[in-house]
Amino acid sequence: MKKILRLISIIIVTFVFTGQAQAARLFFEAGKSEVGVGQEMEVILRLDTEEEIINAIEGEISLPEIISVKSIRDGNSIIALWTERPEISDNSTIIFSGIIPGGRQTSDGEIFSLIIKTNTEGSGAISWSSARVLLHDGKGTKTEVRREALALRVDEAISITDFTVEADLEPPEEFKLYLADDKHVFSGDYFLVFTSQDKGSGIDYYEVQETKQKLSDEKMGQWQITKSPYRIKDQTLEHFIYVRAVDRAGNTRVSIFEPPEKETKPIDYRFIALVFLAFLVLVVIIVLEFKKRKTHKSQGE
Repeated sequence: MKKILRLISIIIVTFVFTGQAQAARLFFEAGKSEVGVGQEMEVILRLDTEEEIINAIEGEISLPEIISVKSIRDGNSIIALWTERPEISDNSTIIFSGIIPGGRQTSDGEIFSLIIKTNTEGSGAISWSSARVLLHDGKGTKTEVRREALALRVDEAISITDFTVEADLEPPEEFKLYLADDKHVFSGDYFLVFTSQDKGSGIDYYEVQETKQKLSDEKMGQWQITKSPYRIKDQTLEHFIYVRAVDRAGNTRVSIFEPPEKETKPIDYRFIALVFLAFLVLVVIIVLEFKKRKTHKSQGE
């Protein structure tokens, strides 16, 4: 009987532990959870893929009233392409989604960080409204997600500690502009594809302008906010196109698309020789005809 019970116990334990599916874990990292009123601090959103390889993530975060977000920094993010860059909506929600081309396996990958400031006494939590993580399996399979909230308690009795954010003085990284055309994109018109990275505060937005002449100063002209891919206005490709990446600290980096040189046909010397030869033949014919008429005229006299 004891052997039978032992065997049943082994089967149950084996079933429970082998039947549990691995799940990605989303969690917040902060220096402390109990702080004073007016305290500034950094809260980092991290991802543990639990040995899975993932290539896409999206989520919606809810913020408590006891804090306000001063800035969002994504310069160190594992996300390479944002389909929706993290932004604050209605002072209480942050929505984001992004892609990791090629996939990524990590135990503490940084998604982005929040620089927050406590406003009033009380308790609250930075929590989740929704989240989704997709596997890098060629099918975009959705994996299970464990979403962990960050509980905060704000108390006037707790002293404020010094907190400084390292200033971002570096411009975004250099980037290239790729010319392309596809019948499925912009009805087959030419367009530019580009992306830049910024390891400090993160890319905020892009600007563009097309000019007939090359700018002597890249700060000149009329810039317009744009995104990649960008449909080129001058489809003759005779304009200079400037794209400017701007990070969240206001630093900029500019890339230029220059009009391609027009093809010049090589000189066909054989054709020139034939034309010249034809011209000589014509001159000879005219001279001979002139002499013939002159001879006939003198004989007639």
